[in-house]
Amino acid sequence: MFYGLATRKVPTGHLRFTHLLEDIETLNRKALDGVYDVTAISFHGYAYIADAYVLLPCGASFGDRYGPVVVARGPLGSEGLRGKRVAVPGKLTTAFLTLQLYEPEIEPLFTRFDQILERVAGGEADAGVVIHEGQLT
Repeated sequence: MFYGLATRKVPTGHLRFTHLLEDIETLNRKALDGVYDVTAISFHGYAYIADAYVLLPCGASFGDRYGPVVVARGPLGSEGLRGKRVAVPGKLTTAFLTLQLYEPEIEPLFTRFDQILERVAGGEADAGVVIHEGQLT
């Protein structure tokens, strides 16, 4: 999403950008604190900082059949998440918001997106919500 800026293929005039790769929950939290002038943020997280940031007309990451996806070691059924410990990529992520709308009675285990599958496979979580980054890594 930021290839043109990172490789300086897009002219920026006098503006200079520092590219920091961090997980989305860290970026959400830093946006709450106003750390960066420009940042990626979850759709859910944006609701909390809309008075301080504006959305750019480019850079969004949306897709059909692209996540978030619930993963588990076995079938859970339509009510299988109720009361379960579910690894999620952060409190301010759209993945967590979507899960809460689907099943509010879960025990969240806030986990970096790249560790969710490991926590589910290892039995630390009954299920996990994998965002698009987790599906690609």
